[in-house]
Amino acid sequence: MHAAGREIIEMSLDMGGALTGEHGIGVEKREYMNRMFSEVDLDQQSRLRASFDPHCRMNPGKVLPSAHSCSDIGALRASDAAGVWG
Repeated sequence: MHAAGREIIEMSLDMGGALTGEHGIGVEKREYMNRMFSEVDLDQQSRLRASFDPHCRMNPGKVLPSAHSCSDIGALRASDAAGVWG
């Protein structure tokens, strides 16, 4: 079952399709995000997420690929969040 899911995701991405529709990323698809988004995109997503969740308490490790999780980029302090918007 997992192999079929991976095959569907990979085929979708290879054909220019989206990684997900209405159900979000989650653990099943997060490691494929680097095939759909650039390093800059993922870094910006990480920084934006950290601005709303500086202590990484909301679903840690379940939304962004492991190289872009809260612990890997370091949680932004609340005072740093202004830099995300500036």
